[in-house]
Amino acid sequence: MSYNYVERLKAIKETIAELKQITDDKYSRVAALAAAFVFNNLFEECWKLMNELLTAVYGYSNDDQTVKGPARTLAVSFEVGLIDSTRWKKMMIDRNNTTHDYRNENIELYFDAIKNEYINLVDSFVKKAEQEISKIDAEEF
Repeated sequence: MSYNYVERLKAIKETIAELKQITDDKYSRVAALAAAFVFNNLFEECWKLMNELLTAVYGYSNDDQTVKGPARTLAVSFEVGLIDSTRWKKMMIDRNNTTHDYRNENIELYFDAIKNEYINLVDSFVKKAEQEISKIDAEEF
């Protein structure tokens, strides 16, 4: 089976760099709206990379529903050590809320969480994903 984990990791790194640039400045509504948009894309890429790594490295299968969807993927990723914080669940909830907060009533709260917590969680995951991908690449040769 072919996995896109290398390309997905590259996309995550590019997106996290964009998000850091957006959140570097102090809060503004425009920056917060941009951060929420980029954050949504980043979260999607992260959980999908986790899913691919769970399948490629840890032998899980989407067929048995064990790692089907973001919630299960996050739970199993925490169990096996791909992620090191249960705060990813809160991140998923905030990601869902930013998508459906049509009036952007809580955009400042999301901006703060993205800036002060979620970027760090993703950075930690990127390091772990790099380690796992290097193991896969070493096994292929």
